[in-house]
Amino acid sequence: MKGLSAGPGQRGKRATAGGGGPDFNKFLKLTQEHQARERSSSGTQQEARGTSLHDLHEQGGVPFDGTSSSNIGSARQSGGATQPEKQGRGFEATPDVSSTHSQNDAAACCDAGASAPQPGAMLGGHGEDGSTELQEQPSDVLAAIQLLHSQFPKVRKKVDVLPVILRTQVYSIVKNRTDVDREAEVLKHRRRIRLFKLVTSGDDYAIMLWDDYTAQVRQAQAQAASKSPPEHVVVFDWFLESVLPGHVEVGISHALLWRLLSGPGRPPVREYHVSLLLQAGLLVRQLADSTAFWFAIPNVGLLVKSVVQGRKELIGYLSRRKYREMLHTELSRKNLRYSILGMRFHLRDLLGSGKAFTVSTTVGPLIRLARD
Repeated sequence: MKGLSAGPGQRGKRATAGGGGPDFNKFLKLTQEHQARERSSSGTQQEARGTSLHDLHEQGGVPFDGTSSSNIGSARQSGGATQPEKQGRGFEATPDVSSTHSQNDAAACCDAGASAPQPGAMLGGHGEDGSTELQEQPSDVLAAIQLLHSQFPKVRKKVDVLPVILRTQVYSIVKNRTDVDREAEVLKHRRRIRLFKLVTSGDDYAIMLWDDYTAQVRQAQAQAASKSPPEHVVVFDWFLESVLPGHVEVGISHALLWRLLSGPGRPPVREYHVSLLLQAGLLVRQLADSTAFWFAIPNVGLLVKSVVQGRKELIGYLSRRKYREMLHTELSRKNLRYSILGMRFHLRDLLGSGKAFTVSTTVGPLIRLARD
């Protein structure tokens, strides 16, 4: 029995010398074969991935390290690996949502047959024929002007003029004045509005829709045709065809006006042509420079007078109050004696100019005069 058994020390020596028996040797061999297969598979994947990136680099100029956003987006959409380092460590690649969306949008655009937007398309750019085209975009300023246009007082029986909007009234609706001025410049070049400097003691500007102003010019032309010969009245056509589209600012010099009125195939411009425009109320001489003109609106004199006097009267209403304020409901019921434009017209002008402001109360908005 003693010859058949061995002590602990003898069993350890026998295991070391004999390799741990047949079962242990078989396990060790299987483990080594499994590790060899894993190393072989990993090397094949790395070689295939490197070949793919190299092919993309050769074909489309993609950086060899595979960091291009288009490459990453394409790989993630096709289910391929885009983060080999993280995957090698056992991390899962995170999809790039922005790249995927941009690729999907581009594909949808191509499927629909639409062309990609060109630079400057939002605010206007050059068309395919080289001409400058300003794309129509929603405009808060234009919406405010159209609202004020619809609310213009019915004064056609007293003065023959189409609706005129004050710039301060637009300020009362669109609070950011910088946005108003910037969008007004765009609308002028789109030929949607015309801006005019009113001849008052303040910095007052009026806005008129382009179509309304051209209608006023045609009306002035019809009135002049009954008093002047056709060779003189033709200046109104030149004014509409060349001057208004060619110069959208509020003023114009005599030299530039003369040059715009002159054109190929037209008879020479004479001083009586310019005089006819002055008589029709389309131009007004600037006081500071006798060789320059303001563009003007025919028959607007009574409106300008009402703007000045109605503003003064409304300020007088508020300044006579103890706290220089009045409820809007109470103020809107008052009638102005020296203006044909109505209380709402002048309230918007006063609020937009900053000479008054509103205060919310439990009984309704309060109009309070600003301190000087």
